[in-house]
Amino acid sequence: MSINELHRRLSHLNFRTLHEMVSKGIVTRITLKKSSEAGFCSACIQGKAHCKAFLKESETTYMVYGDKVVVNLWGPAQVNSLGGHRYYQLYHDMFTHEDHINFLKRKSEAFERYLKYEAWVKVQHNAVIKCLGSDGGGEYISKEFTDHLERTGTVRHLTVHGSPQLNGAAERGNRTHVERAHAMLITTGLPKFLWAEAVHHSIWLGVQTLSRALPEFITLFEKATGHKPNL
Repeated sequence: MSINELHRRLSHLNFRTLHEMVSKGIVTRITLKKSSEAGFCSACIQGKAHCKAFLKESETTYMVYGDKVVVNLWGPAQVNSLGGHRYYQLYHDMFTHEDHINFLKRKSEAFERYLKYEAWVKVQHNAVIKCLGSDGGGEYISKEFTDHLERTGTVRHLTVHGSPQLNGAAERGNRTHVERAHAMLITTGLPKFLWAEAVHHSIWLGVQTLSRALPEFITLFEKATGHKPNL
């Protein structure tokens, strides 16, 4: 398989990461042609264009799932998704760097969706959310949200107004998944109302492919299961 074909099949993951995944044996059942060279991808240029780089985060060490979770609301989308959604809420666990997503039709659903995520963390990871990082959007500083965090003992970290970089992990996650979804739709010629499916697939791919956030230099899949993902 050529590097360019693999780039397209894995929804426009960057070429360097693809080379490392194959050459270092991080994934299995993929062979690249020796003469294969990375080409120019116009879909990436269109889908991933942005203006500013984000600042680096502090090198805080998190020990268990839920030590800190950062959340960010994206939207509204230009068109409603297939399920009628206009927003999504992205959660990023700072210990595992796992992303989790849920889709919303209205911003007012943010608190209800957070409660479901909180329950998912408890059941699937046997963990509690000790610290929640977010911006100061009204959906996160409402009285019911504030009262709930106080009842559960969850510490709130709010970013400074106008400084989304301070919520860098969630902001970067949003940017990465939206750019990748945009490139997917451009490449396949699929309609824009499938943006939610594309974003959801991007998050799934994030678990199956290399993450530089992990010091072990492995995929999230291998960290969770002890097995290399079969692509």
